[in-house]
Amino acid sequence: MNWKVAKAFSYLIVLLLLVGGLIVLAHSCRDEVGTSFIAEILKVFNRLQASRHVRAAEALLSQGRVEEAKTQLCKALELDSKSFAAHSLLIVIYLTEGDAQSVEKLFKHAEANLPTEQVSLLYTDAGDRCAFFEPSNWGAAERYYQRALTLNPNNAVALNNYGYALAERGIKLKKAEKMIKQALALEPNNGAYLDSLGWVYYKQGRYEEAIKLIEKAIKLQPDDAELHYHLGMAYTAVGRLEDAKRQLEEALRINPNHKGASEAIKQLEQKREEAPMGEMA
Repeated sequence: MNWKVAKAFSYLIVLLLLVGGLIVLAHSCRDEVGTSFIAEILKVFNRLQASRHVRAAEALLSQGRVEEAKTQLCKALELDSKSFAAHSLLIVIYLTEGDAQSVEKLFKHAEANLPTEQVSLLYTDAGDRCAFFEPSNWGAAERYYQRALTLNPNNAVALNNYGYALAERGIKLKKAEKMIKQALALEPNNGAYLDSLGWVYYKQGRYEEAIKLIEKAIKLQPDDAELHYHLGMAYTAVGRLEDAKRQLEEALRINPNHKGASEAIKQLEQKREEAPMGEMA
């Protein structure tokens, strides 16, 4: 008997013992307390089984076997309607596939079964997916962010990410500033949120204010390529070209595939060639 068969056999033995124990317990416990106890045990067992299906789905997704992963996640939800992980992964899959009908159906299921705070996070994730990943859909992203904040106005992640998405597009910058400041009021030492506000200031042309915030953000999160890219862009805007070059190179050291930093360095080299020596400090 190889180890896989032995492992499966051991799971079967445990399952049989559990079921047998429940049957015996059911016969011995006729009162309401006993029945409730059995129901709770079954819930725990179903949650464990659901978790196994979620892990299987994650493994399948890493192999690109999306349809099989969807089957596993649906099984997980049948066993545990409160599985946040199963909801989250399925929503991402359906959004990637452009299956809006299945997304809405799953959100209705989530709202009926999950705590409000968790549903708000699911809408935030959906907003991020539509705002920052392909296939992008800005209209859907805004709807998801707004729903997230309707459910939980203190969802700092939604406040920050919605604001940052607006800043990336250079639109509604006052609204973006207000939301990110709300996120920072909830989490004042969050480096990502400080960077987001700095990026809003950059988009507004408030470069010195942007530099102060992004420098502070980098002290909190020194290994984030995006933060170094943002600081490099802000330094470039005020003519600190050597400082800008160092920050952009650091962004590429952390993430060699950072397209923004790579393009910015090319443009910076052109500026450095055109600038008088005194302006390159």
